[in-house]
Amino acid sequence: MNLSVSNLSLKLSGVAIGPKSPCNRPPSWPPPDDWVVTEDEEGNPRSLYRHRCWDYSAWKGKPAKLHFTKPRGKSKNLSPRNESLLKCSAIWLSLGPLGARTWETLNNRFGVVRKIVGLCDQEGILASDLCRFPRVFTQLSGLFEKKRDRKFLLLILDRLLRAKEELGFVLVDQRGIAQLAAEVPHLNDDGTEQTAYIPPRIWKYQLKRLRECLDDFLVHKQQLAECFNFCLDAYKYNYGSLEAALGSKDGNINPFGKGSETESKTGKCYYGSFELTARRFGIGDLLRKWVKASEETELGIRSFGTYFSLIRLAGHAYIGNFTLQRCEEIATLRSDCLHWDADPDLGRIALICGETTKTAPDSDDRWPTSPSVEVAVEAMTVVAKLRGQCAATSPRVNSDTYDIENPYLFFGAFEPWSSTPRAEEFGTRVNIPAYREVVRRYPLLFDPEVLKITEEDLRIALMFTPELSKKGR
Repeated sequence: MNLSVSNLSLKLSGVAIGPKSPCNRPPSWPPPDDWVVTEDEEGNPRSLYRHRCWDYSAWKGKPAKLHFTKPRGKSKNLSPRNESLLKCSAIWLSLGPLGARTWETLNNRFGVVRKIVGLCDQEGILASDLCRFPRVFTQLSGLFEKKRDRKFLLLILDRLLRAKEELGFVLVDQRGIAQLAAEVPHLNDDGTEQTAYIPPRIWKYQLKRLRECLDDFLVHKQQLAECFNFCLDAYKYNYGSLEAALGSKDGNINPFGKGSETESKTGKCYYGSFELTARRFGIGDLLRKWVKASEETELGIRSFGTYFSLIRLAGHAYIGNFTLQRCEEIATLRSDCLHWDADPDLGRIALICGETTKTAPDSDDRWPTSPSVEVAVEAMTVVAKLRGQCAATSPRVNSDTYDIENPYLFFGAFEPWSSTPRAEEFGTRVNIPAYREVVRRYPLLFDPEVLKITEEDLRIALMFTPELSKKGR
């Protein structure tokens, strides 16, 4: 390896270390086993290069770790040689010329390489020999199924390939990268058009309804959290544990099913219709307002999950109204995405921090926005943290501490009463429905009649978007 350590330096923002700190760069390459990678709050060594986990929590202020183990599988430890390749790649992506400036960027980059190395180790080959084994190489695409994830994979592989002289190894060569790129349809063509101008009347209406929905949630957030935890406890009791409830498909012991309101001969506990519980916690009218208007049918436990999913979508849409981010960009936001900058003239300025899909997908970007988005971030965070309790326990979900402590704001449902139990990595976000699908799925959120385009609306829209399609897509 020909890497000069003078080309390395720590670039993480908000880390108070000087250029002479041992964490800033390793003394030699490859780094010695006792090199201090991270420090704790007091400046003492926290993680050494030889450790299988590097802990960045003191710098991030929240749990943040890189694990040098297999992402999945019975055998967690990597072979020494593959572990060495993964660590060298991590150092380059962290301290190299284009080193990560945020923990999120570093974690995302590391996750890509870890999947590749983990696959190779599972197949009993060295990661630097991947291209010599076509059967294993063909499995690589299966680890990155979404188009956006494939593009990110290509970006990281290209960045490591350009550093082959310094690193002394290659994970995927130019031919392999070209083969992967050919599998991504229309890689450089997103097939998107300029977003049509939204008439002011409709924009104001949908914004007002989204804000009302989020405000209602925050007014009742304490009751909602207490009811959620009560329901979890009820499922724990009937199934024996939360883990068992999350992994079972037996609906006969649903605590809000058709059983009596007292303990049955089986020792299970039933509370009757969920509506009784909802009203006891003061959220019955709230759920009926937003997800269940009919008084002829009782509220079921699944309406609780439906309401939480509505808040997730309402928050997503509300943020987009003020940041003008792409839908995919909003879906990458985590609970700590809202930052405040102090300007001597303007005062506090709200910024949404996350990834952009307009340039490199791992960039740490900033969107100036309205302080109003705070309600959306807060509401979505409440939902994420409550659902995160289930994801952390579920035997079907592969979650880590960071994803639980600082979850994505946009993800699926994991609670035992969900109609679609999920089995995936907790960090995986669900598909984002089109706005018309949101209107269809949650008919109480908007009045379809108010959303209809009038002749005056069309006249105004065409003033700003003359090429606007008239096909009503």
